[in-house]
Amino acid sequence: MGLYLKLTMLLLLLVTPLPLLVKATSMKMDFLSSGVVRTDPLMFSRTGQCLSDHVHRFYGAVSNQTMRPDVSYQDLRSASGNTGTVEENKSLYWNPAIYKVNNPNGAKTYTVVDVWFASAYYIFRTGQAKSFPNGLKMKTGDTERLSRAQAECVAEYPCERTDEGGCQGYGPSNQKRHGFLPITACAELEMSIIFPTCWDGINLESKDGVKHVVYAENCDGDHHDECFDFPCPASHPVKFPEVHLYVRVLNYEGGAHVFSDGTDIFHSDYFSGWVEEELQNVLDNCENDSEAANPDAFCSDFLTFRGKPKEEGSR
Repeated sequence: MGLYLKLTMLLLLLVTPLPLLVKATSMKMDFLSSGVVRTDPLMFSRTGQCLSDHVHRFYGAVSNQTMRPDVSYQDLRSASGNTGTVEENKSLYWNPAIYKVNNPNGAKTYTVVDVWFASAYYIFRTGQAKSFPNGLKMKTGDTERLSRAQAECVAEYPCERTDEGGCQGYGPSNQKRHGFLPITACAELEMSIIFPTCWDGINLESKDGVKHVVYAENCDGDHHDECFDFPCPASHPVKFPEVHLYVRVLNYEGGAHVFSDGTDIFHSDYFSGWVEEELQNVLDNCENDSEAANPDAFCSDFLTFRGKPKEEGSR
């Protein structure tokens, strides 16, 4: 029986796919907002210098060029400022701005809602993920179930607004369909979304309506919180780390709110400002035991954190 068990274990090791033998790793980076601007660098190849049809809130690299529609990868790398905690990461992340609708049943006005801070988690299997190529752009939205977009109202309490109709729902679905902008107030409103992990290996952005990044095969948005170790389709064979983006609003008042595009649908955009080889070094060598977005894991031995140094296993 002992010999049989040993042979069985040996056989399992021989037939087990390599990714299952490699630890999953996570690294977290935090960001303050760098500004609110009516631009969208993801649309530049189609609309040129035109302004976006809605306002976005940006995070990441900062200069007088980084929030312009024509910002380039070189602009990101040469930016002197950065609202993120990691010096090597000069990427841009952006979302539609959130507006509080004042007096929705009366003399209606809009107030931009401040964001407390945002966090990006990169999740991957060490030695199994490819760095983002210099200048890659991508987006995701909660209309794609695979984005696993969700909102959590932490310590909720009834809306206490006194403006006319202020505690009622607003917009096409009265804020009921998607749940990102709840009617109830929250001590903290946390919104999260996950970017695609599979790249076609050629294009830095979508062209002619053809996606250059897609979600992994067999990834089910209703049943899987993470899909970083799922196989990529043959059309998009290059596997990226899985980026989870969290946006947090402190003391959310509840009631009438809307995203700047006039909906209650959350979406997010990304423009990589990493040096490809530097990020690849992290993906190939950093290891920690994180099967999901881990707030205590930073790959701090491979990255330069601004301000107070990070300690693995401690927030």
